[in-house]
This record gives sequence, C-alpha cells and structure tokens, in this order.
Amino acid sequence: DLRSTGLQGQRAEHGDYKITDYFVIATGNSDRQIRALADYLHESLKILHEKAPSSVEGNAASGWVLVDYGDIIVH
Repeated sequence: DLRSTGLQGQRAEHGDYKITDYFVIATGNSDRQIRALADYLHESLKILHEKAPSSVEGNAASGWVLVDYGDIIVH
C-alpha cells in the first residue's frame, strides 16, 4: 500500500489508456532533500513490499528524479 510509505498518489489514466496505477509527484527544495526522498522511497518499498525499481532517471544533483516501479511512478 503506497500510504505505508507516507506518500500519496493519484490514479494515472489517460482516456482508456492506463499508464500506471499511481503517479506520485513529490517536491524537494535541495539536492539533499531530493536524495533523502528518493532513498526513503527506495528503502520503504524494498522493506515493506519487496519492490525494486525497474528504472531510475535523473539524480538529486540534476534537481529531479523519476523512479519507475511499474505500477507506481514517482517523480
């Protein structure tokens, strides 16, 4: 359950085309906050749900990170 990570998401659908189950948008105000959010997400989903991301784009230094868990995408 996504709520167990402390994050909230919205169903991600476009017409009849389903992109993912949930698309989560989070905001960090610094490289350190973005890195902490990404690390927290990764550890929480790994421990609570045994999920690893299928791909990760960007990094904290670039000011954005997109993590794709298949049924959940976090940006």
